Amino acid sequence: FRNHNEIHRGAEQEMINVTRYRVYPNKTVQDTIFRQFGLCTEVRNHCLDTQCFNVRILPGLKELHPELKDVHSIVLQNMIFQIRDNLKVLSKLKSKGRKVGRLRHKPVRSIVYEQTGYKIVGNKLVLSKIGEMPIVISRPVPGTIKQVVLKFTWTRKWFVSVISRTPEDRKSV
Repeated sequence: FRNHNEIHRGAEQEMINVTRYRVYPNKTVQDTIFRQFGLCTEVRNHCLDTQCFNVRILPGLKELHPELKDVHSIVLQNMIFQIRDNLKVLSKLKSKGRKVGRLRHKPVRSIVYEQTGYKIVGNKLVLSKIGEMPIVISRPVPGTIKQVVLKFTWTRKWFVSVISRTPEDRKSV
């Protein structure tokens, strides 16, 4: 999530809540997700190789590589935004005199849906261009869902982080 602080809208403030749930995709859905991870990795590495971090390259890449149309456009855009944000942080650290490295090629292990392309219906998580999978809702999602991050951990488990916003309760502050 790009802005981890409170959001100010007029006099009203909103709190950002992150709730993590387990998901259990079946074999077919896992294959689709891993394929999308691979395509996202290719786009990420292409951006690093060409030093082009603008989402305007995506339509051209989709023309050259039609298989990229299998990945939701918001997912690809968020990946490019993440690279750009990482580079800004490295640049800031370098300007403060810190010794920094560079971004390297690495596999993508998470997918970020923002604004559209996701919905939670009962005990199912539905992701656009991936499919539906069972989700264990261990506690209710507070507020309005703004972002969903699907992640495959090194322990071979699937999680989804649901980022939501609620009006800040002034009494609890």
